[in-house]
Amino acid sequence: MKSGLCLLILLSAAMLFAPRSAAQTDETIFFPSVDSQMIGPLISSATAMETAWDLVRNPLNDSVSGDPGEAFLVKEGFKIFTQTGKYSARFSGNDLTCGHCHLNAGQREKALPLVGISGVFPEFNKRAEREFSLVDRIVGCFLRSMNASGAPAMLSAHDPDSAAAPIAGSDEVRALVAYIDWL
Repeated sequence: MKSGLCLLILLSAAMLFAPRSAAQTDETIFFPSVDSQMIGPLISSATAMETAWDLVRNPLNDSVSGDPGEAFLVKEGFKIFTQTGKYSARFSGNDLTCGHCHLNAGQREKALPLVGISGVFPEFNKRAEREFSLVDRIVGCFLRSMNASGAPAMLSAHDPDSAAAPIAGSDEVRALVAYIDWL
């Protein structure tokens, strides 16, 4: 036991006094503090758990576009995103929310952030072997991550509000698109 402790002390001392390269000595590590008033589009991944519920932008408190219909959709999308089981129960086969994967309502760095993601769609999806729109991606999240019931096809039903599976024209999907576009 004593020899193991001596070895640990020797290794620690060797690392402490070992010569450093120029890159190591010139490099400064800085972890800025983050609070809900952070300037910028994302919450840093370097922040601790006390920021788990902080948001850079919150449509329930921040201004949303001048169009009342669009503002309503953005707010509804935020509610669905943060309380999926409550606001989109017909498409939720489990207790997960969108925020379980996309932390801080999609606004946390390195945690599947959604800020600006609308701009990358459409994109080619290898699994489906076709172009995917943001709507397709949201429907896919409902089907795969939220365990949605019904047919797994991207449907275009005559009555989107009565669908058993999430579809492109449903109110929930339209609201989530509006929220993600707003981010």
